[in-house]
Amino acid sequence: MTPSGTKRPADEDHTSVVKRVHFTRSVCSTSVISLAIGMHNIQLQLVSYRSNGLLFAAATDADQVEAQTLKWFAPKFTYHAFGIDEVIDGYVELNISVTFNAFDFRALLDIKFKEKEDTADDVVAKLVSSLPQDFVQDKDKFVVALLKAATDFTCPPGNCIESYTTTAKNDEKPAGKRYFDIYECKLEDNEPAQKLFANLQTLSPWFIEGADAVDVMDPRWVIYLIYERTKAGSGAFCPVGFITVFKFCNPLGRKAAYCKPDHNETHRICQALIFPTHQRQGHAERLVHCIHAQAMANHHVYELTVEDPVPGFSCLRDLVDLKNCIKHEFFCLPPEASVNASGTGRGTAVLTTADIHAVQETLKLTHKQVQTCYEARKLTFVDQNDETQRKKFRLEVKKRLFRLHTEELDAMGSADRRKSFLETEYKRLETHYQLMALKLNLVNNSQS
Repeated sequence: MTPSGTKRPADEDHTSVVKRVHFTRSVCSTSVISLAIGMHNIQLQLVSYRSNGLLFAAATDADQVEAQTLKWFAPKFTYHAFGIDEVIDGYVELNISVTFNAFDFRALLDIKFKEKEDTADDVVAKLVSSLPQDFVQDKDKFVVALLKAATDFTCPPGNCIESYTTTAKNDEKPAGKRYFDIYECKLEDNEPAQKLFANLQTLSPWFIEGADAVDVMDPRWVIYLIYERTKAGSGAFCPVGFITVFKFCNPLGRKAAYCKPDHNETHRICQALIFPTHQRQGHAERLVHCIHAQAMANHHVYELTVEDPVPGFSCLRDLVDLKNCIKHEFFCLPPEASVNASGTGRGTAVLTTADIHAVQETLKLTHKQVQTCYEARKLTFVDQNDETQRKKFRLEVKKRLFRLHTEELDAMGSADRRKSFLETEYKRLETHYQLMALKLNLVNNSQS
């Protein structure tokens, strides 16, 4: 999620390059098992077309490695290893596989090819900085280390702070109940957690654009890990994903009457990665909810923020924040019933500074997130058949957008361009708010 580092130009064409091995961004194979976190079906074009793959997987069992029963899927990014063009020169039928030990995330690198030119790229050299420091290329050594790690592993290096159960969908195997634990792993004075995350975070650049490495010796970092269990509260641990949180003290805190001198800590979500085998199953939302609950329960925290979120994570964050507002009955009253609710954060007639502070004191949200939740909730009270109500809401949102984008709008010069920009931004937000309302089953009370 962090944006620094090498990035792909926005207008770059992602099509294959003739006479080169081209690592595309498309995912062609998503056949996976619960522990596979692999990369697959990357295309190769030489004089004639051939198939090629860069494969990643996580193993909990030596038999999986010996029998090669692991399953794989594609990376989202490879430019951090192979450059902006994402190419490897000089090979025919090149296949690269990386198997991670699911207990400590040490890695086995395996490179196979049919032909290699004398001037071929050094694949190992290109991958060194993108793999765990102590990766091996000897399968026997890897299996021995895997067996030892499996024997030594009793639980993740932290505290289990939440457990939850889901029901497998009809097409998921195994069917029935699925059990998950969330662990909070503080890196401060925690060598096992430091070693684990030093290896685990090498997966980030393959899935998070511009991901930076975390300094595992910095005590301000906390890692939240999700594991799937074979039984409720017991059984094997299967890694699902993680979120990193950076905790730091802001001596100024928030300038509000409710803030005390020791109410000055910010918690910032920096990277979030749910392994592809477990994506679109609600785990990221559960993890963000859990982190939010931890921040709300901490007296010293005045704000939970997110570092440069990608659009998908922004939508998830908005949904979680709106859910929390509804749970705590913020913005629960329609405008016509909000006369006596000013300053409580419950009304939707107008958003005052006192309303913002009321929400922030409880939920530890940023100013912008409070505004987002207010507008999203207020829209559910707008009668879509009443043009007067719709126009009033639209103008209120556009006034906020005008203040937010003042410099950009001033640079546009033309009044028509400014109007078009504001209308586009409003339409985007309106659609976003409507989708959130649909997901949360918020009926339009004015029409019910």
